[in-house]
Amino acid sequence: MDQLKNTTVRFGITDPADFSPAGSSGDWRRIDVAFPSPFGPPKPGFPKGVPQEISVVVTALDMRVAPVAVVKKVTNAGFILWARNAMNKAGSARFAWLAVLGVPDQARREAVDVRLGVLQTKEIVPFKAAEWPGVWFSDPLVGTGRVVLLTPHNFTGPARWGLQWHNAAAVASVYPMNGPNPILPDDGFAVAAIGVESVGRCGYYYAAFINSREREELAASDLWIDHGSDKGVEDGFRYNTVSWPTAPNRRMEPGAQDGDWRHLDVYFDRPFLTPPIVLATARDSNGDPKIHQNPLVTIAQNVSPYGFTLSARNTDTVDATAEFFWVAIGCRAGCG
Repeated sequence: MDQLKNTTVRFGITDPADFSPAGSSGDWRRIDVAFPSPFGPPKPGFPKGVPQEISVVVTALDMRVAPVAVVKKVTNAGFILWARNAMNKAGSARFAWLAVLGVPDQARREAVDVRLGVLQTKEIVPFKAAEWPGVWFSDPLVGTGRVVLLTPHNFTGPARWGLQWHNAAAVASVYPMNGPNPILPDDGFAVAAIGVESVGRCGYYYAAFINSREREELAASDLWIDHGSDKGVEDGFRYNTVSWPTAPNRRMEPGAQDGDWRHLDVYFDRPFLTPPIVLATARDSNGDPKIHQNPLVTIAQNVSPYGFTLSARNTDTVDATAEFFWVAIGCRAGCG
C-alpha cells in the first residue's frame, strides 16, 4: 500500500471484440494486451505471507452484450484478457483496463489524474439494462488516454418500495453521455448494467484515470492505493499451503445452481481514513493461455476502512474457481 505518486499504474482500452450468444461457439473471446511500457520488478520477499504481483481490473466499454472479463498470465509486459458473453444475443464490446503495482514508476513522464465516485443502487432485472445516464465528474478530467473502471457494491438500503434487497449480479458498461463516441467526454460518462442473475439491486464504485497535461503535482498523487488478489484473503494461509488439510474450497457450481456464489474476506495492508473505492475482476491462474474459465461477476461488499468482502457469482454453464484481482483507492491521514 502506497500513495499514487509512489505506485506504478498503467491503463488503456482494447480494440473491439465480437461475441456470439451465450452457450454457442464464439461466446468466449481472447484479447492480448501489451502495457505501454513494462513494469519494474516487485518488492522482494513475501510481505504479509504473499508475494507482490501486478493486479489488473477490467470494465467493458460501449457493449452491446454482457461480456464477463477474466484476466490471466499477467507479466511485466502485458496480460491476456478472456471474456465470455453471458447474454443470449450477439454483439461487440471494448474493454478498459487498469494495472497496478505498488512500487515507484521509473518510466512515467506524465502525471496521472483521478476521479472517484459511488453510483446509487438501481433495480436490476435479468437481461435488461439499468441505466445511469449522467455521471458528472466534480471537475473535468482533461488529458489523454482516459479510462473508467467499475465494480458493483451492495449499498442496497433502505429499499425503495417494491424492490428486493438482493444484491444482484450485473455486468456494467461505460459509454459517453452524448451517445456513441469512441472518446469519452472530459466532464463525465454514462453507465448501463445488464442483470445476469435474478431480480435485485446494484450500484457501482467508479474510478476514472487519465494522463494529465498538468505539469505541477496533482492532488490525486496523494491518494493511497492498495491491491492484491484472492491469494491474500483472510483464509489465504490455508489456501496457499497445499499441505494444509482443511484448505478452503474455492470451487463454484455452474450458474443458476446452488453454490454458484462465493464470499471471501479481504483486509487492507493498512487502514484507509474512510472506506475506499474498490475495484475487482475475476482472474484465472491456469497457465495455459488457450484455456478460458472463471467468468465471475465480482462485487465489493461491506467495504470499510479496514477491508471488504469479495462476493463472486459464476456466470458459466460449468464450474469455476473463486479467483480475482482487486484494487482499493482512497485517503489516509494527510491525503489531498
